[in-house]
Amino acid sequence: MDLIRFEIDLTKSITRLEERFTGLVILSLPLAIALLL
Repeated sequence: MDLIRFEIDLTKSITRLEERFTGLVILSLPLAIALLL
């Protein structure tokens, strides 16, 4: 098992998760604002 390759894969998957989470936040912000107003 190559530790460096494992770390690279981990970094990639974390980045992908962050992108997906950011997209969800951006999509849900207008909904949250509309519900609050």
